[in-house]
Amino acid sequence: MGKMLSIQKTDNGVIFKIKAQPGAAKNEIVGFQGDALRIKKSMLLR
Repeated sequence: MGKMLSIQKTDNGVIFKIKAQPGAAKNEIVGFQGDALRIKKSMLLR
């Protein structure tokens, strides 16, 4: 059985969990970690 991303539909769009790794050399989608989408981010937005 493959990984499953839990997505909730809202009136304004969708919501899903992410695991972000700040300070990476480049922005990229890495894959899945549990039920979350794992990303690398070169700079964290505030």
